[in-house]
Amino acid sequence: MLLSGLVLLTFLSKHLMDFRFYPAYDYVELKAPPLLINYKGSLSGHIFTDSANGELVRARDLYSREVALFKDFKTVLWYTSAIVIFATHLCLGWKKLVPADAMQIPRDHQNSVIYIGWAAALAVAFMYGSVPWYVYFAEPQVVEHV
Repeated sequence: MLLSGLVLLTFLSKHLMDFRFYPAYDYVELKAPPLLINYKGSLSGHIFTDSANGELVRARDLYSREVALFKDFKTVLWYTSAIVIFATHLCLGWKKLVPADAMQIPRDHQNSVIYIGWAAALAVAFMYGSVPWYVYFAEPQVVEHV
């Protein structure tokens, strides 16, 4: 658990430096919907934009940064291996946490709770892990910068 925790700390630091604290973002202008989510456009792929009556806002271009980062195969492998370690760390920690007295889970239910937690952890890990591979294999879209 100690080694996986250190790997996760390293991964989190790299991830924050890659995305949150990256100094050279380009900016785009988009029309933001009133509640910042366009429910009517969610089925057509326009969740965060509203071309009809949205307010024009300036935003960081995370998409171009994500494409630039995840077109490198070594970066995709690093992120994938870190996510596998994250899922393993989460599953092992969950298995130790559930039987603890502080959780107050009846003994008859503990195995079920452990399996539900593992399923949730693997679902989250799969969702996180699919993003780098999708970006790696997909054709990037052209984005107009401001």
